[in-house]
Amino acid sequence: FDPLPGVFPSELYGGELLAQPVPTSVTFDSMGTLYVSFLSGAPFVPGNAKVVTVAEDGTVSDFATGLTMLTDLKYAPDGNLYAVQFAIFGQQGPEFNSGAVVRILPDGSHEVVVAGLPNPTSIAFDADGGAYVTINGANPPGLVPEGIGGVVYYADMTEREALPMPEMQPEPQMETTEES
Repeated sequence: FDPLPGVFPSELYGGELLAQPVPTSVTFDSMGTLYVSFLSGAPFVPGNAKVVTVAEDGTVSDFATGLTMLTDLKYAPDGNLYAVQFAIFGQQGPEFNSGAVVRILPDGSHEVVVAGLPNPTSIAFDADGGAYVTINGANPPGLVPEGIGGVVYYADMTEREALPMPEMQPEPQMETTEES
């Protein structure tokens, strides 16, 4: 198929792009359509990331736009597509606790279902639809907690704020949130 798109112009820099976007994840739907998420190139302007589809004949089309710093993409047992947004990137780098899990609807629109995550990088679902999200895997030096990763579990993907993270964790922890 044709090469995947690689340029997202930045309005902040007069249309100039400082770094090329990169594909970060691929997944298939039940009909065999390939979905590819992109981490937009620096300066990582919020809303510059997207998901494209690649049809069996190689046609590449925008599917979901207006996303930010995508790092993973998965279909869940509920039939919805979910994307992980790493962070909002400010002048000092990724803003802590600005990552999110986003549900992408069949029409390409999207909604944040878990907000306030510290640098999430991937998501996996169990058979019941519970989501496991990796966090803190890429903290820059000097940011507490520095380099300490973990996995959080959400029993369902209803809209919520992420649980606050403690300032330091001696070892990766697993947190569980379940609805009563």
